[in-house]
Amino acid sequence: MFQFVVFDVLAEMLGDDEETIKMMLRDFVEPLSESLREIQLCCKRRNSEELKMAAHKLKSSALVIGASDLAIIGQSFETAGDEDNWSTVNEDILNLVQSMTKTIDYIEKL
Repeated sequence: MFQFVVFDVLAEMLGDDEETIKMMLRDFVEPLSESLREIQLCCKRRNSEELKMAAHKLKSSALVIGASDLAIIGQSFETAGDEDNWSTVNEDILNLVQSMTKTIDYIEKL
């Protein structure tokens, strides 16, 4: 799920303080949860443009913390929004929810 190298990268940026890194990762939980809510709302409204923007935000946040699976799904949703491809969204929404849940659970257990 995570590329654990992110700890090394964050350590270079923030110093070698594991607690600071954990705190930074925990700060991403709410924005990730909000991105999921936004994507679900876009799906309900069938709004491709908003889906594309919400998925881009999710992808970017996921990349920052090293949640590569989540970033890949975010990219898929961003492309689907750009192409108005709701079949891809419908097929991948469960994967998004599961990956998000695993990511948040992982962060909260740090």
